Amino acid sequence: MHKKQRTQTKPWLKKRGPRWSLIGLMAVGLLLVVGLGTLAVATIGGKGDLNAVLRKAQLGAIPSGATDLQYAGVADSTYYLRFSASPEEIERFIANSPQLKVRAPQLLGPAQMYLPDSQREAPGEGRAAIYYAANERIPWFDPQVREKGRMYAIAPDRHANWAEVVIDDQKNTVYIRVRQR
Repeated sequence: MHKKQRTQTKPWLKKRGPRWSLIGLMAVGLLLVVGLGTLAVATIGGKGDLNAVLRKAQLGAIPSGATDLQYAGVADSTYYLRFSASPEEIERFIANSPQLKVRAPQLLGPAQMYLPDSQREAPGEGRAAIYYAANERIPWFDPQVREKGRMYAIAPDRHANWAEVVIDDQKNTVYIRVRQR
């Protein structure tokens, strides 16, 4: 007769009971909330909030005649803004922006385009361009410049806050990306 062999369960495989199941469920829930929160794009309401972000970045207020205004904040404290305005209003915006009026912009055009990273060519292809990381969660923020434009890069301050302003002079559209911590 054969004796029944007992297999011994490893201690880490033993059932833990309802308390451990609840803790595991809570951990998974927390990961989902944090993960989805990071991906969520929240449209911030009102020009008041928007102007507060611009003030912190030492940029001027949105021109009163601005049209096609789009604004969103992402969970990582990056804010995206786009507006269209007349060339005169765009120049006034620059003049009223402490960070822009003291900087010379990088000129953009066919010889130096501003393109999304997805359009990066293989080395040696010969296209002179500055590439940016596009945020696919904000499809309206597409600051490509191929013909005529300017870019202002505001270096990080001691708190790691920075901004980038791209002006498409062909379309009279301003794109602003601000990172605040």
